[in-house]
Amino acid sequence: MLMVLSFLLVSSLALAQNARTVSGKVISSDENEGLPGVSIVVQGTTTGTITDLDGNYSLEVPDNAILEFSYVGYALQTVNSGTRTVLDITMEVDAETLDEIVVVGYGTQEKKTVIGSISTADGAELKKSPQPNLSNSFAGRISGLVANTSSGEPGFDGSRLLIRGVSSNGDNSPLIVIDGVAGRMGGLDRLDPNDIESVSVLKDASAAIYGARAANGVIIVTTKRGSSGAPELSFSYNHGFVRPTRLPDMADAPTYARTQNEIAYYNNPGGGFNQAYTEEEIGWFSDGSDPLNYANTDWLDEVIAPVSHQDQYNLSLNGGNENVQYFVSLGRRTQEGIYKDGALDFEQWNLRSNIDIYATDNLKIGVDLAARQEEAVFPTDGAESIFRFAYRGYPTEPSYYPGIGYSKGVEDAKNPLVMVTDIPGTDKQPKTSLNSLMKLDYTLPFLESVTIGGWLAIDKTFKSQKKFETPWTVYQINNSTDPVSYDEVQGGPIAPQLYELQENETLTTANASINFQENFDKHNISAFAAYEQSEYEYNWFDAFRRGFLSDAIPELSQGGSLPEESTNDGGSMRETRRNVFGRVTYNYDQRYLLEVQFRYDGSSIFPNGKRYGFFPSASIGWRVSEESWFAVDAVNNLKLRASYGQLGNDRVASHQYLNSYQLNPGGFVLNGASVGTYGINQLANPNITWETNDKLDIGLEVGLFDKFTLEADYFLEKRNNLLTGRIGSLPWVTGIINDYDGNNIIPDENLGKVENEGIEVQLGYQDQVGNVQVYADANFTYNRNKVIFLDDAEGIPDYQTRAGKSLGSDLYYEAIGIFRSEEQIASMPSLAGNIPGDLIYRDVNEDGVIDGNDRVRKDITNVPRYIFGFNGGLAFKNFDFSFLVQGQAESSQYILQEAGTIGNYTSSWADNRWSPTNPNGTYPRVDTRTSSSINGGLNQNDFWLVNTAFIRIKNVELGYNLPKIVLDKVGMSAARVYVNALNLATFSKAKDFDPEGDNSQGQFYPQHQIFNIGASIKF
Repeated sequence: MLMVLSFLLVSSLALAQNARTVSGKVISSDENEGLPGVSIVVQGTTTGTITDLDGNYSLEVPDNAILEFSYVGYALQTVNSGTRTVLDITMEVDAETLDEIVVVGYGTQEKKTVIGSISTADGAELKKSPQPNLSNSFAGRISGLVANTSSGEPGFDGSRLLIRGVSSNGDNSPLIVIDGVAGRMGGLDRLDPNDIESVSVLKDASAAIYGARAANGVIIVTTKRGSSGAPELSFSYNHGFVRPTRLPDMADAPTYARTQNEIAYYNNPGGGFNQAYTEEEIGWFSDGSDPLNYANTDWLDEVIAPVSHQDQYNLSLNGGNENVQYFVSLGRRTQEGIYKDGALDFEQWNLRSNIDIYATDNLKIGVDLAARQEEAVFPTDGAESIFRFAYRGYPTEPSYYPGIGYSKGVEDAKNPLVMVTDIPGTDKQPKTSLNSLMKLDYTLPFLESVTIGGWLAIDKTFKSQKKFETPWTVYQINNSTDPVSYDEVQGGPIAPQLYELQENETLTTANASINFQENFDKHNISAFAAYEQSEYEYNWFDAFRRGFLSDAIPELSQGGSLPEESTNDGGSMRETRRNVFGRVTYNYDQRYLLEVQFRYDGSSIFPNGKRYGFFPSASIGWRVSEESWFAVDAVNNLKLRASYGQLGNDRVASHQYLNSYQLNPGGFVLNGASVGTYGINQLANPNITWETNDKLDIGLEVGLFDKFTLEADYFLEKRNNLLTGRIGSLPWVTGIINDYDGNNIIPDENLGKVENEGIEVQLGYQDQVGNVQVYADANFTYNRNKVIFLDDAEGIPDYQTRAGKSLGSDLYYEAIGIFRSEEQIASMPSLAGNIPGDLIYRDVNEDGVIDGNDRVRKDITNVPRYIFGFNGGLAFKNFDFSFLVQGQAESSQYILQEAGTIGNYTSSWADNRWSPTNPNGTYPRVDTRTSSSINGGLNQNDFWLVNTAFIRIKNVELGYNLPKIVLDKVGMSAARVYVNALNLATFSKAKDFDPEGDNSQGQFYPQHQIFNIGASIKF
C-alpha cells in the first residue's frame, strides 16, 4: 500500500511540475473580432474556462493537453497545446450548425434529419416587426400560416392564426406550446419578442405527438436561455408613431343632404325632390356660412388623432459558466389609443428568468419564472360601438357647439367624440399572468444513453374588470327661441352604475419521461416515452350596482341597496387530461430516415367510455444527396420525405354528454308570487367525441450551389367527426329544433366531414457578393377545403348545399346589374317593390320568380386560399436593410354599411349611387335603412362581397451598427440604431376598409400603420 501511495505522490508532483499556463485570443473568421464566451475544455476532463469580452483566455494545463474550443454557430476546434504558452485560435463559421437544430414536439432534431413539415422563425426576425403583439409578426414570414389581424385595438390586437386554412366548423386555431407546456396561461400574443429564441410550426403528422389537441397544427414557442460566457447586458428601446392603415372617406354634408332628399322622394314620389333640404340649404352646407345649423362635419377626422404613440423597452442579462447559466429579461410596453382625447391606454410589464443549473455531471435543473402585468383602460363603449356611431355620424350636424358643449350625435347622445373619452366613465381591465416551470434531467451514470426527466409547470392568471358608467350631458340647438338656446340631452345611465368581474385561471401540468439516444456504427436511434397530466380550473364572480348617489366613490358598497339595484353571479369549471405518448426516431448513416409517434390521449370533457383515443403517426425520409452514387456537384442537398398520421381536435364545449338547463325566473305565478322554472337548454349526446384528422404530407427539399434552397409540400387532410347538429334533416315540426327562446336544443353530433388539400413552396437564397451579404426568402401556400358532409336539408338545389363548397360559405343572391327604368323591371324577373336604382338579382333556376331558391352558395370566404410572403435584405459594412411583403388572394368579406336616414354613407357609395340625376351610377340607390333595404339586409347579395385579396409591404427596416472603434471608446460590445415601418403600403380592391377586417358592417377598430425609431446596446 505504501508503494502505491508513494507512486501516486511522485506522479502528482511530476504532473504539477509539467503544468503551465496557456493564454491567447479566440477570434471569428467572418468578422475577425474577439469572440466572448467561447468554451475551452481540456479534453477528457472538467478543467476549462471561457473567453472574456474581447475573446481572451488563460488556463493552466499539463503538457500536450488537448484543448477543445466550442461556440454556438462555429465549428468545434480541437488543438494539441504541446508545450506552448501562447495559443491563438480562429473559429470557423459552421453554416450547418447555425440552423441545424429545429424544435419539435417534446424535443429537438437536426434540421438535416427532420422529416416533418415544420416551418421556423427565429426571434431576431420577429423583433423587426414594430408592433407590441407577437402574433402580428408571423404574417408572411412562416409558410402555411395564415395570420390576419382584424383589429388594432390595444389588448385585442392579436392575429387570427390558422395553419393551412380551416378544416373544422368549430375552433380552427392551432395549439400553442410555450417552452414545452401546451396551452400556457397568458398565451402567445403578449409575449415579448425580445425573449423569443425560435418559433416552430408543426403542420403535418409531426404534430401527432400532441394527440387530441393537434388537428389544427401546433405552434411551439421557445424562449431564450443563458449561455456560458461573461455577463452580457442588453438594452433596447423604440418609439412608434401610429395611425390607421385605412379608413373610409365619408360623404360630406351636401352629398348626404341630397341622399336624404332622394330617400324621401322614393318613399313619397309626390312630394318632389327637396322634401328634406332645399337647394338653398344644401348651398349653406357647402359654403360654411352657418356652421351651427348647417355644418359639414367629418366625424372620423374629429374622432381619430393624427398620430398616436407607443413605446417598447427591454433590459436583459445573459451569461453563466459550466455550472449555472441564466437569462433574465425585463420589458415594458405602452400603447395609446388612436382616439383624440381618448380614455384608451394600455401598459404592460413583463419579467422572465430562465436559469439552468448543472448540479452534477449527470443532473441538470431548470427553473423558469415569468410574470406579466397588463393595465388596460378602455372607454365604456366598445370599439365596434364607437366606430358604428363614428361612421353613422350625420355630416350635417356639428360635433361641438363652441362655448356650450358636445352635440347630441346619433340616436340622442351617441356622440363618438364623447364616447371615446372618460366623460361617460372608464372600463378598467387589469390582468396578471404567472408562469412557473421546474424541470430535471438526469443522465444515468452507468448508461449514458439513457436520460430520465420530468417537469412541473404551474400557471395562473388573474383578470378583473371594473366598469364604472356615469351620466353625461350633450346639447341640441333650439332655434325656436330668441336668442338661440341649447337643450340638454342626457346620455348614459340615469345615475352612476358599476360592474365588477373577477376571473381566475389555473393550469397545472406535470410530465415524466425517459429518453434514449445511441449511435451504433452508422445506425442512429433515439426514443422517448412520457406520461403527462394536466388540470385546468376556472372560476369567476361578478356583481353589479346602480343607484349611486355620486360618482365620487366608484365602489360597490356605495351603490343602491334595493334588490332591483343590484345583481351578482358566479361559476366555475374544471377540466383534466391524462396522456401517454412517445416517439422512436431512426436513421441509417443520416440517409434513410424513419420516425414513429403515438399518443394515447384522455380528456374529461367527454363521457366515460369515450374519453381516450389513440393517435399514431409515421414519417419516412431519404437523403438522396448522401448516396455514394449521387454525384451532382450543384446539388448539396436532396431529401424526399412523407408523413401520415391521425390527429384529434377536442376544442368543443365540455360536458355535452349531459342535459343542460337554464332558469326562467318568471315562469309562472303561484299564489301571487313569481315562480321560476327550468327549461332544457340542450339535449345530451352520450356518444360525443373529438374530431379526427387524417393528415398526409409529401415533401421535397433541395439545396443548390450552397446558396439556394427549395422546399415543396403536397398535403391532404381528411377531417371526420365534425360536431354539427341535424338542423337540415330534422323538420321543425318535431318540436325539438327550437325551444321557447328560439335556441336549438338538439345536441351536436360527430357527423361532419371536410377535406383540405393544397401545396406549399418555400424558396431561399443566401450569398456574399464582395462586401455585401444578401439573402431572400419566399413562401407560397395554396389550400382549399371542401365540405364532404354537413347536414343539409333534403331537396334543396345543388347550388345551395354545403357539400362541395368551402366551410363558412354562405348563400347570396347574385347581383347582375341595376334596374335603370320601369320598363326594364317589367321585362325581367324582379321582386315586389322594385323601382329603378335597385339591384337586379339573377333568376338562377329560371322559373321567372326571384325568391329564396335563387340564392347561390358562394365558395369564397374570408379565409384566403392563397397566402404568400417575400422577405429579403442585405448588409454592407455597418449598414443593414430588410423588407417583408405579405399577401393573400381568393378571399372575400361581406360588408354592408349601416346607413340611410340613420347615418352617413361612404363616399364610394354616395358618390357612385344610382339616382334620377345619375342614371349610370354603379351602386344601388340609397334607402331608408340598409339593414332593411331590398338591396341589402332583406336580401343578402354578392354586390356587398368585397374582394379582400391584397399585397402589403408589411415591414421595412434600415439599421446602422456602430463601428468597433467607437464601441471601444464608450465601453460597449455592440450598438445599433434603426428605423422601421409596419404596414407601409397596402394594394387591394378593398378601398374603404382594411382587407384583414372581418366585421360585416365595417365597424371595427382599424389596423395600425407604425413608423418606428429605435436603438439597442450591449455591454
